[in-house]
Amino acid sequence: MLQWLIDIDKWIFFAINGYHTEWLDWLMWQFSGGYFWLVALFSIGFLLVKQYGKKGWLLILIAGALFAISDQTSNAFKKYLKRERPTHNPEMIKDINLVADYRGGAYGFYSGHASNSFVLCTFAYFLLRKRLKGAGWLFAFAVLTSYSRIYLGVHYPFDILMGAFVGMALGMGGYLIVRRTKLVPVVSS
Repeated sequence: MLQWLIDIDKWIFFAINGYHTEWLDWLMWQFSGGYFWLVALFSIGFLLVKQYGKKGWLLILIAGALFAISDQTSNAFKKYLKRERPTHNPEMIKDINLVADYRGGAYGFYSGHASNSFVLCTFAYFLLRKRLKGAGWLFAFAVLTSYSRIYLGVHYPFDILMGAFVGMALGMGGYLIVRRTKLVPVVSS
């Protein structure tokens, strides 16, 4: 059963990583850590301050704490589980399309990029969904960031799915704490 899942993971990985164009290489590189992260972070911060006023700054601090928890948790999992990234697997490396010869760290389960982007987007979404039409578009950033990690060859799809799950759980948990403690006036569901 486990080998079947590993085979599916590799098949999906190569289906995504196998298609490369010059403009997509640039775009995926940016979603993985370039300008789009800055735009997304400033946009989320701006929306929180615009919708919540001075309390928005407290929400930005909480979002930063959630980001740090997400990031450090993914690093702990990588160090403990030691699942090799595709780019560090000698049997696969010859078939992987690399961008800028980027290979990432040695271990990849689970994706910190996926977890970090989903924690921010989930937290912001639940705070903004009743105040801002189209708040669901925040998830486009998280999905494209996550996709970019497979495209660049540094994560398997299951690394991404686990990272997205953890990020969404942390983001939802942060929102529920804010709502329960009434740190800011949150419009109820």
